[in-house]
Amino acid sequence: MYKKFPWLWLLALAASVSYFLITYSGLPERVATHFDLSGAPNGFMTKDGYLSFFITFTLFLNVLFGVLFLFLKKIPFALVNVPRKDYWAANPERMVALHQRLGAVLALIATFMNCVFLFTVQIVYQANTSDATFQIPLNGGVFFILLGSVFMVIFAFLILRPPQEA
Repeated sequence: MYKKFPWLWLLALAASVSYFLITYSGLPERVATHFDLSGAPNGFMTKDGYLSFFITFTLFLNVLFGVLFLFLKKIPFALVNVPRKDYWAANPERMVALHQRLGAVLALIATFMNCVFLFTVQIVYQANTSDATFQIPLNGGVFFILLGSVFMVIFAFLILRPPQEA
């Protein structure tokens, strides 16, 4: 089951970058990129600055998560903080299961991060153009991001919880 999470991560990354590239050409030269609590723009940057910031930020964070994902087994176990560490360290099979679960948690968090990037691209696009196909209320979107963050923590604890032993 956990082997599918990295594919979701890549799918979310591809969706975020693709949607960014599709909407980029419709943006004006001065792009509103920061908004106050009422959703009014209060920060701007150039179109090229927005392009370089989005691509750099997205790629940096995804590469960082990717490196962690690929080298997860190289991290010393003393530096890993998981519930019931004694259970996971009991034998090599459990360590393998723990690495799979930690990889799933990383992939799940990276998937959520890329979905937030996708939301951000939509908010910037709809604030700067009049031809957005659909409108997402900024405050409603932020509420769902916060709610999603809570669920990410819950899912991480559920994934890393040791199985019930009979």
